[in-house]
Amino acid sequence: EVVWSVLGDYFQLHTWASAINHCSAMTAAPAGPDARRRVVVGSNVLLEEVVEWAPNEVMAYEILGLPKALRSVQNRWVLAAHG
Repeated sequence: EVVWSVLGDYFQLHTWASAINHCSAMTAAPAGPDARRRVVVGSNVLLEEVVEWAPNEVMAYEILGLPKALRSVQNRWVLAAHG
């Protein structure tokens, strides 16, 4: 639950990821399925959309608008009990 309290706060990425300059909501809906955020990393701006969301279990998002050479980029976080 502690880890999810950070990951699940989808629009606050910049508060814990040091490489992120800024992050903001692109959708009115709260964090969860189909939520989008705008992420600023240096001079680059990325758009990310949640594609999988199960509180306290998994969060996955896709980076949108990348060059065709990259096809598709997704990041998936899976939480599991330790020990």
